[in-house]
Amino acid sequence: STAPQPAYFDTVFDTRLEPGAKLRYRTRDGKRTIISGEIVEVDPPRRMVHTFKFLGMPDAASRVTWDLAEEGSSTRVTITHEELAAGSKTFKTVRGGWPFILNNLRSVLEQGRLPFWTRVKYVLMKLFMPLMPKGTE
Repeated sequence: STAPQPAYFDTVFDTRLEPGAKLRYRTRDGKRTIISGEIVEVDPPRRMVHTFKFLGMPDAASRVTWDLAEEGSSTRVTITHEELAAGSKTFKTVRGGWPFILNNLRSVLEQGRLPFWTRVKYVLMKLFMPLMPKGTE
């Protein structure tokens, strides 16, 4: 399935949710793939584990675990990103990226839209898309 992810840098999540399936986070126009990986484990609706590789960065693939847990009328989302080389480009990027994504997700779920400054950032990102590394095409 392909599912738009407005909270996740407005990418499209493209995969089959089964172990061994390839995954891609790509731009909505399909011209660029930002992240690639493979589904390692799926336990709907509680858990998904996948490998994670920024295309255009020299770093090795890492591993991301998404855990969901009901807490009363709320859901706790826990993201664990492992197997990252300390100081790598990927490490530096995701260190700030995950809080940004979780804040966006919360805003979409609670208010039905992204925060204003996120929407502004997305417009700027689209303008600079032609400058993305060639490995993302």
